[in-house]
Amino acid sequence: MRSPYCYLLLTIFILNSCGQTGKEHHKNRAKAALKGLSHEGHFQILQEDLCPVCGMKVKNHEKFACAVQLNNGKTFYTCGTGCLIRIWLNPEPYLGEERSALSKMMVQEFFSGQVMDANKVVFIAGSDFIGPMGKAVAPLTPDLIETYKKRHGGQETFLLRSITVEDWERITKSE
Repeated sequence: MRSPYCYLLLTIFILNSCGQTGKEHHKNRAKAALKGLSHEGHFQILQEDLCPVCGMKVKNHEKFACAVQLNNGKTFYTCGTGCLIRIWLNPEPYLGEERSALSKMMVQEFFSGQVMDANKVVFIAGSDFIGPMGKAVAPLTPDLIETYKKRHGGQETFLLRSITVEDWERITKSE
């Protein structure tokens, strides 16, 4: 039987051999997309593009994908709305940037799939919508909220610009 001390030493060895902390790991994973948004604002997701939050291949979840474009033009694709919201709330660990560096946040509207500015949609949580990471929040144009609720349910609506870390923690705990 090994002592807990042995496991502690093994953990320290593994972390040192990897040479990076959790924060550095996110920054190393956060590689800008090879192709940013097209001139028309469409996604140009390639097989190599990884979600900077969870590391999933975005191409495998293209119908849920979102995009973050920085002021310098670099674009990062996420696997879904949850990862996009996490970046909005705290971009530093994922992108190594402050919120002021975020230029565009783009989502695909739930019903149409149309790429839209995330600040022009309403997000709805607590429905039966399942995304790449499980229960997901759906981005909708305001005129479609009631239609969505009738078909899929939904507990809470919010705007990207008004959500707080505390709100997000509460919403994701109930999901």
